[in-house]
Amino acid sequence: MNYQLKDAQIEDKAFIYWTKTNSIRKYVEPIWGWDEAYQTKEFEKDFTFLGNYKIICLNNEAIGFLETYESNEAINIIEIHINPAFQGKGIGSSIINDIARNAKQLGKKVVLGCFKENAGAVSLYQKLGFQLTNETKTHFVLEYN
Repeated sequence: MNYQLKDAQIEDKAFIYWTKTNSIRKYVEPIWGWDEAYQTKEFEKDFTFLGNYKIICLNNEAIGFLETYESNEAINIIEIHINPAFQGKGIGSSIINDIARNAKQLGKKVVLGCFKENAGAVSLYQKLGFQLTNETKTHFVLEYN
């Protein structure tokens, strides 16, 4: 898939928040309820690490975002969200496969988590070779070695 990742800029903040909200709200609401003030405050805290964010583009159009964190042992996919109109086209799979290839070259594992209720994401991650390694009350943690 011919996607591009561009470094997020401060002016991408509203797009990232909108994309995240539209992606996770359906999972957050039934568990904790949706508190806009809390969500905004948490996002503001997370967004201080701007270097962790990439805008996912297709034909120069922003279609989602990726947030990663790299440590000595792993590349952590903190969040990957693609707007629904572009889901199911192999873009997310391509991005994750590219991250996994890079991690393998670096001798690192890839770690990610997702809501247990997000059956589509869990299925995709397992199809890509991720293994369930842990879980919380609300999330699965998966790893690719």
